[in-house]
Amino acid sequence: MTVFDGPYSYQQEGYAKLMLRSSGADSPREVMLRRKGEQWFLWENYLLPDIRVPAALDPWA
Repeated sequence: MTVFDGPYSYQQEGYAKLMLRSSGADSPREVMLRRKGEQWFLWENYLLPDIRVPAALDPWA
């Protein structure tokens, strides 16, 4: 898994929008972190937006 930021990652103070790239997804997934003191917490995530059936089971594939 690769975690990276982008040009819009730190637009809001106290929040960070990061992207996660893994071999299990076609495109990077977004997570939003929120800072409280010195710690960061997962605030929002978009990790499972389009779960598909395997190609072997998809009659349209």
